[in-house]
Amino acid sequence: MSSSPEGLLYDAYAAHSQRFVDLGGLPARLGDTLWIGSYFGLIAQLPQAPALLLDIDPGAVREAARRFPGIPVVQADVCRLPFRQCFDSILMAGAVSAYLLDDGILASAARSLVTALRPDGTRCLYLDAYHRRSIQVSPQFNGRQALLLGGRRWWREARNRPCPGEPCRFEVTLDLWPEAGDEPPRRFRFRQRAFDPEELSAPFAALGLAWRDLRVDEGAGRFALVLGPRPG
Repeated sequence: MSSSPEGLLYDAYAAHSQRFVDLGGLPARLGDTLWIGSYFGLIAQLPQAPALLLDIDPGAVREAARRFPGIPVVQADVCRLPFRQCFDSILMAGAVSAYLLDDGILASAARSLVTALRPDGTRCLYLDAYHRRSIQVSPQFNGRQALLLGGRRWWREARNRPCPGEPCRFEVTLDLWPEAGDEPPRRFRFRQRAFDPEELSAPFAALGLAWRDLRVDEGAGRFALVLGPRPG
């Protein structure tokens, strides 16, 4: 288990993500894969290891290098990926999409991601996102849950507040603390965005990608969308 606050957050992501993120819609063969985001606990579910790990946050990059010493790790912005036609698949789990806070940022990310994919019929883009209709009432950001981190029982308590005048955006406060002892909570704050599937997929559809699979889990407040080349 990590001792730093940022490492604790990634440990919590690893424990939490395996309950709520659905990778079931992925094809059996992914080819050369780029993994984006810090939900590292999901990587063990893949049929093969990614060719490259990427995150914009330097703490996440350090944590990825620590957890996966055999996989190259790059720090980069999903809106400005330093790749052109390099990957068969890109997997963007951990609701990285939640940080694409306006339509201009979303459109930039779509162009960057599609440019990084190889231009053939086998390419695959996986997007994990918060579901606009259900995220604010789901357990994801409401209430307290128990997690087992490093052999110790921890509490995870989350609260969200909608941003006034911005129905798809919300602010999250996340507290983590061990059940035993008197350690104060470690607090994290985020500003995030939720989507409808049609809304998230629209800029990718304009670039030639179509739905291959959609899985909505309103109980978890999220959905998983797999995109690929439009038939014909």
